[in-house]
Amino acid sequence: MMKSIAVSAYERKPKESWQIVGLVHDEILMVVPESDAKDAKEWLDSIMRTVGTEVTNLGVSSQDAQVLVKAGTEVCDSWAEKD
Repeated sequence: MMKSIAVSAYERKPKESWQIVGLVHDEILMVVPESDAKDAKEWLDSIMRTVGTEVTNLGVSSQDAQVLVKAGTEVCDSWAEKD
C-alpha cells in the first residue's frame, strides 16, 4: 500500500517545491515551504486515505466488506518533534 501511496503522491504533487524526502515504514516525509504546511498536510492526508482505501479494497465489491483506511499527518519543524 505504501508504495502505491508514495507513487501517487509523487505523481500528483501540486507544487515542485513540495519534496518527498523519505519513506519510513508507514510514513511519508515531505519538506515544504512553511507557508504551504497546512495545505500540504491536508493534501497528503487525503492522498493517503484515498489511495490506501483503493489499494486495500481492490477486488472487494461489497461495501460492507471494505476496509476504511485512516491516516494521521503532522506538521513538524524536525523529525525530533514527531510523536
